[in-house]
Amino acid sequence: MQITVEQLESLLTNHSCCYCSEPLTNENATVDHVFSLSQSYGGVNIIENLTQSCRSCNGSKGKDHVADFYRRSDKFTPALWTSFVRSYTERLIGRKVTDIEVEQMKRNLMDEADELRRNAERKELVANE
Repeated sequence: MQITVEQLESLLTNHSCCYCSEPLTNENATVDHVFSLSQSYGGVNIIENLTQSCRSCNGSKGKDHVADFYRRSDKFTPALWTSFVRSYTERLIGRKVTDIEVEQMKRNLMDEADELRRNAERKELVANE
């Protein structure tokens, strides 16, 4: 599925980084994959997996799971995490979400990151046997 110009233009209306809330300018604005292409969506770009971020957060996040980035970033506060999860979830499912749904999605993202890390550790153990 290709991303349309309209979808991309809609994404680029943010005026601050979704991770740290830094104002975005022509010099620091980037588009980030929420989940790296190697981790999800079969390596295909879809609009639901894109967000606008500053160059610093995009580079710092790299290919990390968004929950892992939240855990280790000193700029990604609990309030920003909640705001990010709400926005991401609403774009993903196409409707406004309740506070309870946001809290559940936050737990789901943390659990997913933990499971991916455990799976990677298991693979490494097997490879080293």
